Amino acid sequence: WTKTDSQIPGITLMVVNTGETNDDENVKKINFRSYYAIAYVTTQKSLNDYLSEYEAEVKNAVSGTTIENVNDGMVNGYTAKFLELNIKQQNIDFKTFVALIKGDGKDVWILTFNTTAKLWSAYETLIPEILNSFKLKK
Repeated sequence: WTKTDSQIPGITLMVVNTGETNDDENVKKINFRSYYAIAYVTTQKSLNDYLSEYEAEVKNAVSGTTIENVNDGMVNGYTAKFLELNIKQQNIDFKTFVALIKGDGKDVWILTFNTTAKLWSAYETLIPEILNSFKLKK
């Protein structure tokens, strides 16, 4: 896993599994590697209201996205919403875990873990480790 500069606007941190190999020709073609990323937004909305906005934005940005397993949670004492996205792009089935974490004040931190659906089970146990490593500095 290697920290990298994100080409995606708004991403605060991105860590890519640079050693990952994949036998899917479509995945190879776009040079995709599993990664996790952290973004930050400021909002006046409650976490529930922001969740609705986030879901709408995701569905609008990537057609055909389905959202499942939406649950309440906690990340190191902070209220969170967890959800999973199923995305089909460029003939590849992707799976993304999302944690929306309400920080202090008006901030919401967005942690995402992105991989292919084929590799999801191999990485699923890594998600709690990533979540538990997330800490807000006061």
